[in-house]
Amino acid sequence: MPATTLKTELPLTETDERVPVLALRPREAAIALALSERKLWSLTSEGQISCCRAGRVKLYEIDELRAFLRRNTKGGPASE
Repeated sequence: MPATTLKTELPLTETDERVPVLALRPREAAIALALSERKLWSLTSEGQISCCRAGRVKLYEIDELRAFLRRNTKGGPASE
């Protein structure tokens, strides 16, 4: 099975600037969190991770995924 790499930037724009990725689709978000898509769906339906919709597509903000990890880190400042 090939390793999956996540994009942190999109290709160059006309002004030669890289565009940062702000949100991930469910499959990418699950990979980023090392979870199954089903577990991500469960966490979303329980309100532990929020997402937004763009039409029929769910998007997970990268900052929200980082905040979820901070909230659920044991032994660090977020758990005190």
